[in-house]
Amino acid sequence: MVAGRPGKLEAEDQVWAAREYGKRDYVDVENISIWGSSYGGYLTAKVRELDSGAFSLGIVTAPVTDWRFYHSIYTESYMKPPTTNRPGYNASAITKTSGFKNVVGGFLIHHGTTDDNVHFQHSAVLVDTVVYEGVSPEKMRVQWFTDSDHNIVYNGAWSVLQKQLVNTLYDEKRTPEGKHQWSRRKA
Repeated sequence: MVAGRPGKLEAEDQVWAAREYGKRDYVDVENISIWGSSYGGYLTAKVRELDSGAFSLGIVTAPVTDWRFYHSIYTESYMKPPTTNRPGYNASAITKTSGFKNVVGGFLIHHGTTDDNVHFQHSAVLVDTVVYEGVSPEKMRVQWFTDSDHNIVYNGAWSVLQKQLVNTLYDEKRTPEGKHQWSRRKA
């Protein structure tokens, strides 16, 4: 985590890595996906915000979406209090939706409704933001896991999450070339 403003450099690094990886002959650059949980979910959402076109699919699990909603002891050790670092908190929140609108494939959001680490509020706010900004329902899939905490295991939820993850990746890979709505790579 970069002190004062998490998410910026780390997201840029992920895009750089995807582009470098995509230079290899054996990589299908039309189907590079990114998945992360917790801070990785936050980072995946920040990558989506960049609207880079490097990833065709993003899977976001239990993400922090605004550090003002997260544990103050942890957050303030990296970012200082919101009263002294308003620009850092504003820049690190997930608020830009163009990358969610323009993603070639789509994105999936997972969260447990009783998450005691990254509260469910984070994903609820993210969904509200992308809906308010007019992100197409065809782009977005959402899966809440009732009564699951941050580990998403209650009532076999982890198995369901893993199957959904695999099925989502499979569906993304088998989408015929040029069949994604709003394909930026074919423009």
